[in-house]
Amino acid sequence: MRCPHCGFIRNIDFDECPYCGHIMGNKKFLNKRVSLNKRSSIKLSTLLTVVSINLFLVLLIVDIITQFKYFFILIAYVVMIFSIILFHLLDRKRSVIMVMENLDFCFITSLILFTVLLPVYYLHNSGFANAWNSSTALSHINPGSLFAFLIVPSFLLVASILIAAVLILKKEKFRPLITGSIFNFHFLISLILFILLMIARDNEGVASYVILYENTTNDWLTIFEYSVVSLSFVINALIFINFNAILIGSIISHAGTVYGKDKKD
Repeated sequence: MRCPHCGFIRNIDFDECPYCGHIMGNKKFLNKRVSLNKRSSIKLSTLLTVVSINLFLVLLIVDIITQFKYFFILIAYVVMIFSIILFHLLDRKRSVIMVMENLDFCFITSLILFTVLLPVYYLHNSGFANAWNSSTALSHINPGSLFAFLIVPSFLLVASILIAAVLILKKEKFRPLITGSIFNFHFLISLILFILLMIARDNEGVASYVILYENTTNDWLTIFEYSVVSLSFVINALIFINFNAILIGSIISHAGTVYGKDKKD
């Protein structure tokens, strides 16, 4: 294939010239390059990401100044995340595992953000607090405990199993560093939540936060959430151990391979 911009020739097809960075005509709009000056350029998708991050930080500052009485940062983040998710879902050139890896990052960062920010809004926004307290379905003491001890571990449990299943069943080509980082991060979060629950049994200060429901009629849900956190920890620990064991074994195996010699030698 020949690049129409610089004339670079390669014996395989490519969407972006490896020499000059020119985008072929069939490349998606967001992957086109925007010139910054005569010597440098940047992908439109990268430029939009930088702009989004700066907008996110500006709205965070506005939220802090207004003492979190409004939902600027959450609204901006939700819009940004849904845009990213839509972009990844529409990009058919990505493999299934790559799409799952990117979506996993979007979802887990969203859940962590909600776990941290929603309790802050709960304390400073009376309308949100009243709506939360008046809801019979959301009878948690605060929104943070709902995300920390039900939604986050449930996501970690389902996401880890799905990614592992795709790797095994579809035999997808994956990036060990990225996939391993995801599994390790899932394991770390699930371990922290599990340890927090164990400490809460003997520590009243921690227990006051871990107690999830005000209503005694919902005690069975508290037991369910303990089960979800524990199961999430066990599954993620097993995936963490097996994945890293396979990865280390693969590295050792390749390191012991002798190159440049005949098999009979």
